[in-house]
Amino acid sequence: MRHLAAGWLHSVYEGESELDPGTTLALAGVLMELADQIDVECIAFMPIRSEDSG
Repeated sequence: MRHLAAGWLHSVYEGESELDPGTTLALAGVLMELADQIDVECIAFMPIRSEDSG
């Protein structure tokens, strides 16, 4: 998701796209926030390893 957002931003800032820069920035921000949320959810899902199982 982060790679997709970065690609959008790169295309807009390099003038390679007809996308509206403001809208693209907003969408990229939402996509990055969603990626962060997924990371947090995946980390929370991981089992906690006890010191004895090390």
